[in-house]
Amino acid sequence: MKKKGLHLFLIILLTLLKFGFGENEAKVDIICNGININLKLNEFFVYDNPYIDKDCTIKIGQGYVALPMESVDKTNEYSYHISNISGKYEIIGLGTFKSFFECPLNYEKDQITILNIENIKGSLTIKDIAFRNCFEKNQYLSAVNISSSNNVVFKNCEFNNMKILVVNINKFSDVIFENVYIHHISYDDPNGSYKFTDLFKGIINIETESSLSVKNSKLYGCDGECKNYSIYVEDGLFLTIQNSEFKNAAGGIYISSVETCTIKNSIFKDHDMTLNKISKYDMPGALYGGGIYVNTTLNMNIYDSQFINNVAIGEGGAIFINDFVEESSFIFKNITFNTNFSYGPGKDISVAGEDITMELNNIFITGGGDSRWNNDTTPSIMIYNKSHMTIKDIIIKDYSINSTLIKIDDPCDGSNVSIDKISVSDATIDTLIESEIVQLNVKDLTVENTSSAHGSPLIHIKRGSINFDNLKVYNYNGCADNDNGCINDQNEIIYDRKAVMFNVEEACNLNLYNSYIGYVEMNSLLNHGVNSNIYINNTDIKSSRFINGVIRCTDAKPYRIGNILITNSRINSIYNEYGTIIQVLTVDEPPSNKILFDNVSMENCGAKKFGGILLSFSNYTSDIVSFENCSFKDISAVKGDFYI
Repeated sequence: MKKKGLHLFLIILLTLLKFGFGENEAKVDIICNGININLKLNEFFVYDNPYIDKDCTIKIGQGYVALPMESVDKTNEYSYHISNISGKYEIIGLGTFKSFFECPLNYEKDQITILNIENIKGSLTIKDIAFRNCFEKNQYLSAVNISSSNNVVFKNCEFNNMKILVVNINKFSDVIFENVYIHHISYDDPNGSYKFTDLFKGIINIETESSLSVKNSKLYGCDGECKNYSIYVEDGLFLTIQNSEFKNAAGGIYISSVETCTIKNSIFKDHDMTLNKISKYDMPGALYGGGIYVNTTLNMNIYDSQFINNVAIGEGGAIFINDFVEESSFIFKNITFNTNFSYGPGKDISVAGEDITMELNNIFITGGGDSRWNNDTTPSIMIYNKSHMTIKDIIIKDYSINSTLIKIDDPCDGSNVSIDKISVSDATIDTLIESEIVQLNVKDLTVENTSSAHGSPLIHIKRGSINFDNLKVYNYNGCADNDNGCINDQNEIIYDRKAVMFNVEEACNLNLYNSYIGYVEMNSLLNHGVNSNIYINNTDIKSSRFINGVIRCTDAKPYRIGNILITNSRINSIYNEYGTIIQVLTVDEPPSNKILFDNVSMENCGAKKFGGILLSFSNYTSDIVSFENCSFKDISAVKGDFYI
C-alpha cells in the first residue's frame, strides 16, 4: 500500500514539474526525401513502416516524447519500433536539455523499452536527445534495444535517471556512441538485493558478435551503490574506446569474451565502492577488475590512458586479466596507475593465462597509501602462469605500499619475462621484485631515494634465476625507518636479517653485472640459501652501511653456504660495527661451497670495533673465503683488518 502511494506521489510530482515549468510533449516533424510526412511518431515507428527505403529526418522539438502507450491516440505498442531500414534515418533533437525520450509515468515493468531498433541495413543516427526517467527496476529489459543492425550512431546524447539497463546491443550489431553522457543509473537486482549473477550485467550490454565504439563520452555509472560495470561484453566482436571517461560504477568494463578491444586516451576512476564501510551489499563493488575485467580476449590494446582509485574485492584493482585463449596478445602503452587497490594480488594489474603475450611499455605508477586501505599486503603487479611478457620503461614515483611491487609466479616453468628500464624513486615499498620463474632478465633498473616498508629484501628470488645488467641503487634504506636508517628510536642498531638487497633462496641463482650500489643502509647485501649461486661482476659498492657486512655466513651446516663469486669490482667507503666486507659465523664443519673475491679493490672501509674486512669465528674460514688479485687500501678497525 505504501509503495502504491509513493508511486502515485511520483506521478503527480513529475506531472507538476512537466507542466508547471513549461516542459510539455515535444512537437515532432517527419520529413522523408524532402516531403513532410503527416504521421505521428507512434504511427511512423512501427513494424510496417512504408518509408523504410527513404532518407528520413525526424525532428524532435522542445519537450518530452512519450511512449505510444501514453500518447493521446494510444496503440497496442509499448515502444517505438525502428526496423528494416535500408535508407538513411536521423532523429534530431534540440539538445539534451530540451528534447527527451522517457518512460511514461504509468508503465508496467515489462513495458519499459523506449526504442526497439532491429535489422538496420542503411543507417540510423540519433543525436541531441536525452533518454531519462525510467524508475522501475527491471532485470531484463533496456531503455534502448538494438539487434541485427549496422551503422547505428548515438551522438550528443544523454542517458540518466534510470533503474534499468540503458542499451542492449546484440545479434551482430555495430553501434557508435559519440559524445554520450551516461549517469545516475542504478541497475542491479530488481528487488534491491544482490546475487552473484548480478555481477554479469552491464549498464550497456554487448552480445552475440556485436561491436561498440565509444568516443568522447562519459560513463558515470550509478547515483549511489550498484553491482554493475558500465559496459559488459559477452561474445563481442570489437570494443573500441577513445577519449572517454568511466567512473562511479562497480567497475568500468567487464569483458566475458571479445575478439578485439582497443582503448585510447581514456580514464577509469573512482570505481571504489569496495571500500565502503557501510553498504547494502555483503560484498560491495567489483569482485575482480575494478577498472577492467578481461576474460577470453584475443587482442587487447590500451594506449595513453589512466587508472585512478579503482578497487576490487579479489584481484586486479585496476585491471584483471584471466585469459586462456591461445596466442592472445595484450599491449599496454603510456598508462598511468594511481592509487588502485585490491584485497587480492595485483593492486594495479593481475595477469593469469596460458601462452599470453603481453607488453607493458611506458607505465607510470604513483600514489598509494590511501587511509581507507586495510590489509595492504598484496603486490601491485601480479603475473601468473605461462606468460610471455616484456616490461619496459616503467616509472614508479611518489608511491607508497606495504607490499611487493612486481610478483611473478609460474609453477609450470613456461614463462618468458624480461624487464627493461625501470626507475623507482621517492617511494616506500616492501619488495620491488619477487620471482618464482625459471629465469628473469632485468636490465637498467634504477632505485633511488626509496625505503623499505617493513625491512624486507629489495629483490627476492624464490625460484630460478635473475640476471641484472646495469642495476643502480642509490640512497636506499632497507631497514624500514625513513628517518634514522638502521637505528631505531632508542638509538639501537636494527639487526634484521630480512633487511637485505637480495634474498636468494635454495638452489636459486643471482647474476649481477655492470652495476652500482651506493648510499644504502641495510643488514647485508644478500641472504643466500642452500646451493645457491651468486655471481657479481664489474660492480661498484660504495658509501654504504651494512650492519652485518656486505656478505654474511651464519649457518652452522656447511651445505647452507652458497657459492659467491665477486670479480672485477670495487668496494669503497663501507662501514659498520664488525666485519665490514664479510662475516663468517658458527660454520663448524668443512664446507663444500666457496666465497671468492677475484680482482676486487677494497678501499676506505672500516669497522668501529673488529674486522675492517673480515670477521670470523669459524675454524674453516680459509676453506670458505679466498681473495685473489685483490687490493686493500685505507682499511681500519679497532682490532684487525682480518679478525679471525
